[in-house]
Amino acid sequence: MEGIILISLVGLGSAYALGYSKLMKIGVRQLVVGNYERAMWIFNILIHLYPTATDGLINRGVIRSTYYHDYQGAVDDATQVIEKRGKHLAVAYSNRGSAYSQLGKFDKAMKDFDKALALEPDALVL
Repeated sequence: MEGIILISLVGLGSAYALGYSKLMKIGVRQLVVGNYERAMWIFNILIHLYPTATDGLINRGVIRSTYYHDYQGAVDDATQVIEKRGKHLAVAYSNRGSAYSQLGKFDKAMKDFDKALALEPDALVL
């Protein structure tokens, strides 16, 4: 993964010129069509260029968990969102709870699911 980031540094100026919203749309589009490696690459660029924005972390965590089965990486991404008090905190807690569940850390998973529901009582937590 670091190699992809290093290669992409050459084009960071161009990526930055596209802007956050356009990059996010491109990353989500790549995710939806099943091009997970490219989506991951785009979200890594977003995280690098916009460190205070947390949507890239949310999406990268989903890819890590769902497609690469990197549950600890998903926990790490969700934890960063939570620590930054980013948007979509309930989603971050829910995602981290799911990843903890996959790691067999059921007590931590239940605590995170409870926090997600406390933040958004009407949300469906999976």
